[in-house]
Amino acid sequence: MREEPAAVNSSQSLKQALSQISERGNLLLETMDKVVLGQREMLTECVIALLAHGHILLEGPPGVGKTFTLKTIAQVSGLEMKRI
Repeated sequence: MREEPAAVNSSQSLKQALSQISERGNLLLETMDKVVLGQREMLTECVIALLAHGHILLEGPPGVGKTFTLKTIAQVSGLEMKRI
């Protein structure tokens, strides 16, 4: 049997990891999109921040659903949400 070079194995592992991340991100977006209506772009940016292990700060006028959105993201992803 011929072994593949480490770079090829590494490349395949990276592709698999990225595929799994993409699938999870899409599933998270689909789930949140059912609850938080009309905010797909904001939800996408929030999911990107989560996948990058970042923080999320939403700014905007009262009543546009910022807190509700973040509570939904926390609940769907099994994380904790804190208001500042």
